[in-house]
Amino acid sequence: DVIQGSNDAELSAKLNDLKARLALPDADFIAMLQDTYGLYLKAMLYATDGAVYPTEVGDLLKLKNGLGLSGALVGEAHYEAARAYYRENVVWFGGAEDDVNVVKANARLDKLLYLSDRVFADKETEEAQAYENVRIWRVFDMKEGDARRRIRGIALPFFRLAVENAVQSSSSSREALDSARVTLGVEEDDGKKVCFEKYTKLLTNCIKEKGSLDDSDVVEFDRLRVVLGVSEEYAMDSLTNLSAPLYREAVQNALQRIRSPDADPMTVYNSLVSKQSDLKISKSLAANALDSEIRHEIIDKLQTARKLLRVNNMPGALEEVKEVLSFVQPILSLLQCALGSGSVDPVEALRSRMGNVSDEIGKQEPRQLYRMFLANCLEDQIVDAEEEKQLVLLRAVVGLSEQDALDAYKLATGPVFRKEAAKLLSAGDFSESAKEVLNNVLGNLTIPKETVKSISMELYRDRLLTYVDGNRVLSQDDAADLATVRNFFSLEISDVESIHAIACGPVYQQSVNEAMGSSGIILEEYQTALDKLRDRLGLSEASSRQIFYDVSKLRLNDYAQRAVKLMMKQQSYRGQNEERDVGDDPFVQRVGAQLGIEGGGLTVELSSMVEFYVRNKIIIEEEESYQEGEETKTRTIQKFPVTLKGAIDPKTAEGLYRQYLVQCFTAKTTTEQQRLFGFLNQLGPILGLTSEEISDIHGGIGSVIYKRYIGQALMQGSMAPKDDMFLANISQTLSMDEKKTNEL
Repeated sequence: DVIQGSNDAELSAKLNDLKARLALPDADFIAMLQDTYGLYLKAMLYATDGAVYPTEVGDLLKLKNGLGLSGALVGEAHYEAARAYYRENVVWFGGAEDDVNVVKANARLDKLLYLSDRVFADKETEEAQAYENVRIWRVFDMKEGDARRRIRGIALPFFRLAVENAVQSSSSSREALDSARVTLGVEEDDGKKVCFEKYTKLLTNCIKEKGSLDDSDVVEFDRLRVVLGVSEEYAMDSLTNLSAPLYREAVQNALQRIRSPDADPMTVYNSLVSKQSDLKISKSLAANALDSEIRHEIIDKLQTARKLLRVNNMPGALEEVKEVLSFVQPILSLLQCALGSGSVDPVEALRSRMGNVSDEIGKQEPRQLYRMFLANCLEDQIVDAEEEKQLVLLRAVVGLSEQDALDAYKLATGPVFRKEAAKLLSAGDFSESAKEVLNNVLGNLTIPKETVKSISMELYRDRLLTYVDGNRVLSQDDAADLATVRNFFSLEISDVESIHAIACGPVYQQSVNEAMGSSGIILEEYQTALDKLRDRLGLSEASSRQIFYDVSKLRLNDYAQRAVKLMMKQQSYRGQNEERDVGDDPFVQRVGAQLGIEGGGLTVELSSMVEFYVRNKIIIEEEESYQEGEETKTRTIQKFPVTLKGAIDPKTAEGLYRQYLVQCFTAKTTTEQQRLFGFLNQLGPILGLTSEEISDIHGGIGSVIYKRYIGQALMQGSMAPKDDMFLANISQTLSMDEKKTNEL
């Protein structure tokens, strides 16, 4: 009556009547009801040998509720049923898997675990359900993972059946399917997996059977996606994974069809567009598939050519390259259709799609294949228009750079052009007819302008070197001949300036040295001669100026080294009779040293060095604008393009400047002192000293002069006006800071 669904009032009356007739106390009657539930559960296990039917969970729940049993009583009933089942079947647990009794015992155990889990979930908390489940699992010494696996083994088939029914029914909903999943005890992740698998299987069958998706299919699969809870992203990925191979197959067929002589590129391309629409794939995916298949086909053929190249089978490799070009030519028409009517060059589009092929065919092979094909084109010493197109196409296919192509052209066509040009140079034939012969060679070989220019410059250089061999100075006739050669090769003087700088630089350098002579000063007439020589040697003004600077730096260094020797000699002499090592300290107190500073004999070298710099007009004077209040003014600044910075040690340079400054103050006559001070502003920069370094030296020497002079004056009694004037002159001469002088 309970299982068949008697109404609650009738069922309650029957139970009360039974209790009265049996005259049982409440506790005994409840125990009897509990035992009845346990017997029914046990009968369920043995009646079907473990087979589970969809209604059985519902029957147990009806029995539980109809008998008025609590969750705890039902849990106890399941627990006792589990213990009894274990005692009756323990002998089969762990037996051979192919034993019928073992199979049945495990099937009934799986059913017990599943039914218990579902009943414990009815109107109970998760904690209560977990507690009752664990009691059952412990009876069989079973871990949670194993128990869940057994329960899942029964629940999932039921859920798959529910999914199948939902798919077949047009009135099914996601909510109803999710409710069924919860009722069956299927985890959310497991349920999602089942739904996704079903969606993928249905989509796969549809595409395999029909080869496409029509509008009704799109509507139906959109419905299934919602019912099965499949995300749009997963649905799109599934469609892509299934459609992509079919579209690639269509692309492969299109690549075969396009090679047919009577194939219409637009018709072939439209077939791909139609296939794309049928398979509902994106334009980007279709474009990537086309690009990928084109590249794959070309790479496959290039790898064959590489293998033949590596075994030195040049004829075979050449034929394979020609096969590649034959394959690519109609592909360009297909690419043009894909690109539309825009301005994109299909050859450049192919280049971008091929990318870097070195990983597939090696780093050197692209150049070798290109050079091999170029050599084949040049067998008749003519590269016609069709061969030129094929070379451009091959460059795109193997990803050869502009520079690599130029190098290949130079290697292949350079010797031909060089031989013809050298023959004309040797004969001294620079006529228009000779130039026409050379132009015909260029036209036939279609040599890049860069290569022609490079070879022309090399031939020009060789011609120039024959004239300047042994540092010989170019004559007027030599210069005129070189001008004729430049004109013959259409070279500007600016094109060959670097060549002249290398070839004629030593000659000009020697001439600059000779013009300087022992004095180091280039006289005006010598400078005019050097300018004429510069023009004859084909040197640019910048190149000749740099050579002049290089020679000047060597001369400056000679002055500096002689000054250093004098300074070292002076320091060595000064230290002989000193009780302490004074080193390069010029501030010594010795009889005869005015103001406690000592001079030396190096002023001649250093002043001569400055005079050399000034008289050779090395200093560059420029006008500079500056603001004084609201007024814009200009001033002349001096720049020193040649210095000894890097040629002598910085400390040595400071020592030379310091000694020179000391001797400026110790000069015996006013005239001599003025002359030495006149060179001071140029000396520091020529030695390579910065303004900060110069200022530090001035400050050090000025401080000593201030202290010693004021000390001597105060020993006389007091400072006189002439003393103030002297100190002001020192401060102005050394550009000393007013704050510093006041402190002193």
